[in-house]
Amino acid sequence: AEILCEVVRTQLRLKRKSFAFHQVFLATLVRQGPQLLPHLVRMQGAVDPPLMALFSRLQARGLIRAGANIATAVFAFKCLQTGVFTIWSMTGPADDAAMAAAAVQIGPFAASLGDKT
Repeated sequence: AEILCEVVRTQLRLKRKSFAFHQVFLATLVRQGPQLLPHLVRMQGAVDPPLMALFSRLQARGLIRAGANIATAVFAFKCLQTGVFTIWSMTGPADDAAMAAAAVQIGPFAASLGDKT
């Protein structure tokens, strides 16, 4: 769980400088989701490979169970991140509330993967 929490913490730190952009992006996503679908699919082409590599490496190191479906884990992690980033965009760039939410969510998520991180 700690490795996945650190991934989220790092992403939040990187997003601080562009907080206003992320607020607008999430608002646009909610308002115009279906129209943005082609762009979101393209964006996933950049997002998925590093996450697939991360989860595959965790699995190879025995930090998540061997039978865990990596593609499903990546999808679930992205859903979790979306929730955390939404909370962050509503509560402000001092990411305390978002990290508290992440800690609450990442624990059970990691446990479902047989977490040893």
